[in-house]
Parts: sequence; structure tokens; C-alpha cells
Amino acid sequence: MEVMERLGLQELEIDPHEPVDVIPEDQGWDLLDVLRRSLSTRRNAHAHGEGGLTPSVYGTLELVCEILNQVFPVSDAKNGPQNSSGESESG
Repeated sequence: MEVMERLGLQELEIDPHEPVDVIPEDQGWDLLDVLRRSLSTRRNAHAHGEGGLTPSVYGTLELVCEILNQVFPVSDAKNGPQNSSGESESG
């Protein structure tokens, strides 16, 4: 995100088949602020169409999952917190 903001990019193409690794630095993002700034634009693009087509929404779903997990953390005393794939982070 910082690189995109520094370069003034609104979009970034990623390989939808590339696995997403969530690192502690990623969890430091102010994801609610990112949502606040981008949600209406994304909603309008999906509701009214946009110039590009997305070949896969898998990456978007992973990102939404990570955001929801950070906004509404699930803590299981036995297994500890879960990552975006639903696996225990404790191993």
C-alpha cells in the first residue's frame, strides 16, 4: 500500500495464483481507513461497471477475509488466532 500511495497508483495488477503471505507489517495497516477511502469508489465500479475485467476474485476475497479477521478478531484459547486461510497461526 505504501508503495502504491508513494507512486500515486490507484490499481495494481497481481498474479491471482500467487499465494498471499500475511506478515506483521501488513497487519499494521489502518485497514478501516483504507476501506473508508476506497469503498464507495469500488462499490460504484462494481454497480455501474468499469473499464477493466478481473480474471479472478480470489485475491480480493483473501484481502476481504484478512480485513474482516483484523476488524473482528477470533481468538480460540486452545488454538490461538487464525490466519486468513482459517489455519491456526500457532502451528
